Amino acid sequence: MERLTSFSLKNRFAIIIMIFLISVLGVYSGSKLPMEFLPSVDNPAITVTTMSQDLDAETMTKEVTEPLEKKLQNLEHVDTITSSTYEGLSRIDISYTSKANMKDATREVEKITNNVNFPKEITKPVVSQLNTSMIPLAQITIQKQTKNR
Repeated sequence: MERLTSFSLKNRFAIIIMIFLISVLGVYSGSKLPMEFLPSVDNPAITVTTMSQDLDAETMTKEVTEPLEKKLQNLEHVDTITSSTYEGLSRIDISYTSKANMKDATREVEKITNNVNFPKEITKPVVSQLNTSMIPLAQITIQKQTKNR
């Protein structure tokens, strides 16, 4: 250890060159690594959301949630189906096995939900699949300070 210290003190220029070369090599190698901060991963789940301004939770269950659940029971590669119904809102979460092709599954769910007849006060069901590419990497807020008068 003493020899390394004395060499470093006597040959400062050589040490600076070595540090520079190691740093350049590290930056170059790091830029060539095939790596993503948040890789796009398919989440094997689909959510069907249906809304209404006027209906209570019991009516939403009878008119929306139960008919949709019955139609969605026969989908392939489904692991679980869970639903939540509130006043003016029906939400059905469909979890799939890893074998499911999520693009095909989303199309199939959209096809089924478009063929269900709902009362006119019900909005068209929204079918969505969460994907990690939908998650924001950063959120920026711009705020203006105002003086109180």
